[in-house]
Amino acid sequence: MPTTRAGRWGWHSRAALVVATVAVVGLHLLAARSAGPTIINDEAGYLGNARWMAGQDPVFAMPVSPYYSWGYSAVVAPLHWITRDPGLRWQLILVVNAVLLASLVPLLHRVGRVVLGAAPRAALVGAVVGALSPGVLGTGGQAVAEDLSLPLVVVTVLTLHAALASRRPWARLAFGPTVALLYASHPRFTPVVALVGLGLVVALVVRLLPRVVAGANLVGLISGVILVRIVDRLLVEARWPDVATLEGGWDELVAQLTTAEGIRALGRSTLGQGWYLAVGTLGMAVVGGWGLVRIASGRRLVRGDGPQPTTAARVTALGTMLMALGVFAASVYFFSRNDTRDDHLIYGRHNESFIPIWVTSGVALLLSEPVRARLARTLVAVGASIAVVCGAVIATLNPVTHGGVYALRPIAALSRVLEGDPDGVFVRGSVVALVGLAAVAGLAVLIRRPTVAVAVLTVWFGWVALSRVEQTDRSADEAYRGWDVPQRLDRLGVERAAIDVRAAPVAVVTYQFGRPEVRFVPYVPGRDRRPDVPFVVGSSTDPDLARAGARLALVDEAMPTPDGVPALGVWVLPGPELDRLDAAGHLLPE
Repeated sequence: MPTTRAGRWGWHSRAALVVATVAVVGLHLLAARSAGPTIINDEAGYLGNARWMAGQDPVFAMPVSPYYSWGYSAVVAPLHWITRDPGLRWQLILVVNAVLLASLVPLLHRVGRVVLGAAPRAALVGAVVGALSPGVLGTGGQAVAEDLSLPLVVVTVLTLHAALASRRPWARLAFGPTVALLYASHPRFTPVVALVGLGLVVALVVRLLPRVVAGANLVGLISGVILVRIVDRLLVEARWPDVATLEGGWDELVAQLTTAEGIRALGRSTLGQGWYLAVGTLGMAVVGGWGLVRIASGRRLVRGDGPQPTTAARVTALGTMLMALGVFAASVYFFSRNDTRDDHLIYGRHNESFIPIWVTSGVALLLSEPVRARLARTLVAVGASIAVVCGAVIATLNPVTHGGVYALRPIAALSRVLEGDPDGVFVRGSVVALVGLAAVAGLAVLIRRPTVAVAVLTVWFGWVALSRVEQTDRSADEAYRGWDVPQRLDRLGVERAAIDVRAAPVAVVTYQFGRPEVRFVPYVPGRDRRPDVPFVVGSSTDPDLARAGARLALVDEAMPTPDGVPALGVWVLPGPELDRLDAAGHLLPE
C-alpha cells in the first residue's frame, strides 16, 4: 500500500475499515426488510435463472419479456441447495445482497488509495459515503443485477490497475475475465467489452502492457464473453418462449443515428440523464469526475507535496472515465428508443453503476484539498456547469410527457424530489442540487469544515435512500400481507397452472417464487394458445374463461392490484380436475 502525506496504512486504519464494512452490512440488513420479490420481470428473470443454474425443476418460466443476464443469479443459485422454503430463501438472498453491497467499502477504499492517491482517512470516508449513495443503499431489498454489478464495476477498475502495476502474475491477468463477468451481470456493459477489447489490442501494439499480459487478458475477455453467450442461449431455450429485444438491431441503430427525430431523441436523453447524474448526487458526481480527469491528466487529486500519479493510476482513471461513458451511451440510446414513462427521459439506474466511484473521488477531493482558493474554484466551476445543465433541462424538456409517471427504482436519488407535483420535478431537482452543492461548498471553503460538509452530504444520501427502502418494503408488505395462496394451491392439488400475463403480471414472479413445486406456464391471450393445463391464474372476472365453462377455485384478494382492476383468480377448466374439486366442494359458487 503506498505512502501518502497523511501517513502509512497501519493497523488502526485496517480496523476502521473492517468496522465500517461491518456497519454497512448491518445497515443493509436493518433496511432491507422486504418480504419477497415484487419487481415483475426483473426479479422473475434473475431468480428464475438462479433456480435453473441450481438444477431445480420446474424452471421459473418467463413470459415474452427482455432477457435477464445470469451473473447475479450465479451468486444466489447455491442458496437453492440450502433450502427450498421460499421465505427462508428470500431472507438468505437479502443477506447475500447486504454483503455484496457492503463490499463496496473496502473496494472503494482501495480505489481511493491506489488510483486517487488519497490519504487513509480521506479514502475511508469517501468509500463509506460512496457505498451509501441512494442507488446503492436502496438496492439491497430487491433481487436484481445491481446487487452484483455495483461492486463488480469497482473490481473491474482495480483489476485494470493491477494489470498495469501489480507484482502478482495472477492479479495482472484478472482484468479481461473480470470484464466478461461484468458483461454476464447485465448487457448494459456491452460497450465496456468493446472498449476494453480495443484497449487491449492497442496495449499489445504500443506495448503499454507486456505482450503476455495484454494477450492473456484479451484471451480471457474473449473466452469469457463466449461462455456468457453460451449460457445465455441455454437459459433462453429453457425459460423464454420469446425474448423481447427492446434495444433493436442494426437497422434501428442506424435509423436512430441518421434521422432527425432519432438525433433529437438522443439529445433529449443525453441531457436528461446527464442532469440526473449531476443533481442526484448534489453535484458530487461532477466533482468526482473532475477528480478522475485530474488524475488522468497527470495532476494530483491531492494538492501539496504528495507524489505525482503513477502511470498505472493515470491509465486506470482514463479507463474508468471511458467505461462510464460507454455505459452512459448505451443507456442514452436504449431510452431514446424506449421512452414510455417520464422517468425514462432521466433514467439513472444504469449510469449509477459508476456513481460510487465518482462520490468517493469527490469526497476525497473535499477532504484532501489544502488550498482553499483552488477548492473554491473547482466547486464554483462545477456549480456553474450544473446550473447551465439545469437551465437547459427546465427550458427544453417536458416532465409530464407521459402523464407525470415516475418509477422510483430507476431514479432513486430523486425520491424526495418526486414528493410533489410532477410538473415541478425538474425545477425542484435543480434547486435541491444547487442549494445542496452551495451548502457543501460553504461548509468546506468558507467555514473550513470539509468534514461537516461530508457529513451533511451523507445525511442527505441516507434520507433519500430511506425513501426508496420504505417504498420497497411497503410494496412487499402489501403484496404478501395475509397472502396464503401457496398453501391454498397445495390444498387444491395444483401441480401445473397457466398465468395470464396481461391480467396477472405480478403473479409471474410471486406465484412462481412462492410455490416452487408448481409448474407455471405464462401465456398472452390473443397471441398464444392457452396452455393445456387444468388451472389458470388470471382475472377473477375473465369473461373468456367463464364462457369456456371454467369455474373459480379461489380469488386472491390479498395480492394488490391497481385501482379498478379485479382481483386475481385461480380458475379450473372443464375436465377431471373440475369434476373432482366440484365434488369435494372446493369451487366457488357460479
